[in-house]
Amino acid sequence: MADLMPGIPSVPGDETSWAAAVDQFETLKKGDIPLSLTNWDASTTIPAIAAGSAIEVAGGVYRYPAEQSIITPTATGTNYLMVSADNGACECTATPPIWRDDLNGWYYANALYRYTGHVMDWDGANAYTNKRVFTVDGPGGEVLTIRHDGSLPEINVDNLTAGAITSGDVDCGAITSGDVDCGAITSGDVDCGAITSGDISAADITCDSLDVTSYASWEGVYGSASVGSSGWVIPGGAYVIASFGDTGGIAMLDIKDNSGTWVSSSGNDITNAAVGFIVSDGVNYRLRMSTAGTATVHFRKIW
Repeated sequence: MADLMPGIPSVPGDETSWAAAVDQFETLKKGDIPLSLTNWDASTTIPAIAAGSAIEVAGGVYRYPAEQSIITPTATGTNYLMVSADNGACECTATPPIWRDDLNGWYYANALYRYTGHVMDWDGANAYTNKRVFTVDGPGGEVLTIRHDGSLPEINVDNLTAGAITSGDVDCGAITSGDVDCGAITSGDVDCGAITSGDISAADITCDSLDVTSYASWEGVYGSASVGSSGWVIPGGAYVIASFGDTGGIAMLDIKDNSGTWVSSSGNDITNAAVGFIVSDGVNYRLRMSTAGTATVHFRKIW
């Protein structure tokens, strides 16, 4: 049971000095929370207010000579701990607090319930998990939750507002394997235009990291090109050559050497109706007819 400490006593003496001392005490106690909880750890046990704790609520100071149990929550999920100004009882609520300038603390709406700063999750039965405390940048600022051991919880979509993370906020070198759940990243979560050279190491990308079935144009885009003896410079990309529409000629695959001269790549020619795979940079690879006339190359550009 919490004890409500008495207010300003009336005693004989130097009234001016006594009033000044009392005024100092009243000013300093406003918003004070010398309060600790038991079971505030990784266990699933419901916490309690530890013996010897105290808290100021709306001008009154409650102290707890003995351990004070917390009233069982009524709603599952996130629960904030708060103390009533009426009797010092510690209750739970799913309602986030609001800042009261006049009381120098976080309170329940306009009611006189002082939030202790502790937050936890309740499963509706006997498990109390994810025990943490909340702090703020300032009255009305963003709420930041901190675990019972002082660590920060994982960042997820619910924690962030659009534009909250800007360049320099994240040290990419501090991100290691397991820090990011790639399965939680969906279309629109990443601005690819913001990724620059050096942000991603190819060595960090494994086959498990890529879901090729989600690539919308994986089946490729059909196209065709007319090829003659002067050749067709293959645009940048990867191509599957499905067929070569002449009646018997051979498509020569030419590659530029370091001097810029076209050189035939022996052994990589594509005959009529054959299938080939070509990756081009858009400059240094071409297909050329080995005989007079022209023919049509049929292909699918994969990327």
